[in-house]
Amino acid sequence: MFDKPIAFAILPRAGLANRLFPWAHAKIFSEKHQLPMYTHGWGHLHVGPWLRFEKSKRFYYFYFKSNTAVLKYSARRIASALGCHNICCDTKSISDQIATYVFSEVPSKKDYFVGLRGHEEYLRQELNNNLRSKHQFAANSIEPYPVAIHVRRGDFVVAGLALSTEEYFIEIVHKLRGVIGDSAEIRIFSDALPSELSQLLSLPNVKMAQRKPDIIELLEISKAKIIVTSLGSTFGYWAAFLSEADIIVDDRHQFGTIRSPDTIPNRFEGTIADYLNFRESA
Repeated sequence: MFDKPIAFAILPRAGLANRLFPWAHAKIFSEKHQLPMYTHGWGHLHVGPWLRFEKSKRFYYFYFKSNTAVLKYSARRIASALGCHNICCDTKSISDQIATYVFSEVPSKKDYFVGLRGHEEYLRQELNNNLRSKHQFAANSIEPYPVAIHVRRGDFVVAGLALSTEEYFIEIVHKLRGVIGDSAEIRIFSDALPSELSQLLSLPNVKMAQRKPDIIELLEISKAKIIVTSLGSTFGYWAAFLSEADIIVDDRHQFGTIRSPDTIPNRFEGTIADYLNFRESA
């Protein structure tokens, strides 16, 4: 039971994107040190989304292949409480060859993707490999398209900052038209109702994306050539991280770089003003 080190991703009671952070750190760690890895928490049930009649109920058990070891984890926790086993939380290196390595935290908002940048391709492949066959097929069937805009609403708040407004996204669309042309498709991904984004959706060739399971929506966003994110929303940030797209962030973005600039050279990440300059000089 305790003769080998094991890595566990213990996922928080949060939305899909915030659960991906400890999962990703555990994946990278277990691959680096060649450890078995188990994941607990895709099936956490949230009452709030049901009470608020939200589109997403944040229940992800049926999205991912089962890879749990509840008895092993419980036994190691008990042994740790008795002082005869070492539990290492969110460690970066192996200090005890028979320890249990637990990854459970969402990184600081100052830099969400610290420790993950540079591993984009590996995590993209592993996320796909961990999907159940139905969702894996759906993800692999998504074709690239011009522009994805993620408009976060619902119960979401950004501490001390106002959300990216509908007017902001309308301005983005107008400015992008000078780059991509008037006929290019722009897909809107949002937890808002279409009636709540009526002005944005009234623009030519701008349409609400067809509703899909959260993980498929995230991966569909990642297939766009240009991704416009919502301020502070890790859902859009994860889609951008996994993408090969140019990434446009709100002018007030202060949560760290999303993707490593070395992963996909000559791809952009920054504000719309800087993006227009980038395209003009390209």
